[in-house]
Amino acid sequence: MVDESQALIVDSDEVRAGRLAAICRDAGLAPVIVADGEQALLAVDGLTGTPWLVTQLGVPNVDAFTVITHFRGRFPADTGAQVVALSAFPELRAAARARQVELGLGLIMVGDPAPEPLVRAIQQLRGGGGEELGGQFTASVEDSGDVEERRRELIRRSGLDRLPLRPPDAELQQFMQDVARKCGSPIALMTVALAERLVFPARSGLDAVELDRYTSLCNKVIEAGEPLFVPDAENNPAFNGNGLVKAGVIRGYASAPFYLGEGPPVGTVCLINSSAPLRLDLAQVRSLRRAASELGELLVARNGEDSD
Repeated sequence: MVDESQALIVDSDEVRAGRLAAICRDAGLAPVIVADGEQALLAVDGLTGTPWLVTQLGVPNVDAFTVITHFRGRFPADTGAQVVALSAFPELRAAARARQVELGLGLIMVGDPAPEPLVRAIQQLRGGGGEELGGQFTASVEDSGDVEERRRELIRRSGLDRLPLRPPDAELQQFMQDVARKCGSPIALMTVALAERLVFPARSGLDAVELDRYTSLCNKVIEAGEPLFVPDAENNPAFNGNGLVKAGVIRGYASAPFYLGEGPPVGTVCLINSSAPLRLDLAQVRSLRRAASELGELLVARNGEDSD
């Protein structure tokens, strides 16, 4: 009988973490789940034997690259301890690939991998076949042009491109002020992705109403359709070269996409701290995700009322 190795799973998405735990069990690993980087650092210190680290690369409070470095300090690659790095964001996967040898990353995969390929990959790594795996797996995605066309049509039909910016809509402004208060964030924005611009129809703690869409971190969230947590962007290898980070506009960042029912995301609910890393407890992470869902529902309901 083979002894189970522990697998520390770091993921703020409780549902996805549960799926990853089931995959690890199927691969013969004993899962331990934590929700953020700070908890992960503490959990690493309690691991024994030849453990695995299975981590999303965008997690709250402490950067995942810091967690991986700490894990490798306790469990070097030559001990057989393995690291699986996951992300929906190409920028984070690219940053991981650039440091793959340095950090001893066995696998670099999309954020929510299919069960069977991941089970096979883990079993192959456990059997010493990591070199044959190529170190990374990607998923097929829809043509980005088709997705963008659908996004623009949703925005046009819903009237999001016609929302007032100065002064903002009173209901949406109150919504974002409540988000800022619940999440303890100096800045909270509702963003909408127009053709070349990212506009802020409602905002708390920031006077600006738009910026170039393709320089923004929020556009990455919109295109990935996945929440992103960057506790300290200045020290994150994927985002420290971003113009807004270098200009001091963004230090800590967290964002979740919102939807108008079916179809791709059309914008985000975004939190920013310009002067310090952004810290969010579990309740605040849940509040951010819930706010994005509630904003989409609010906008769909308002659009339905307008069409009556």
